[in-house]
Amino acid sequence: MSDHAHSEGRCIVVGVDSSHGSKAALKWALAQPRLTGAAVEVVAAWQQPASPVIVVPDDKSRNTS
Repeated sequence: MSDHAHSEGRCIVVGVDSSHGSKAALKWALAQPRLTGAAVEVVAAWQQPASPVIVVPDDKSRNTS
């Protein structure tokens, strides 16, 4: 990334995933530096799936009355 382009605010940020729209957006963004001098930052994010939490009481916590 060009520090000059980034410092002047000419930066394109594009988020990517496996979708067709994302791939098209990335292709467009990567063509911009030669046209505009802008820097490109590519971002990928994900959320880890929640794993089920199973609480199993131990023998001491059971009411044996």
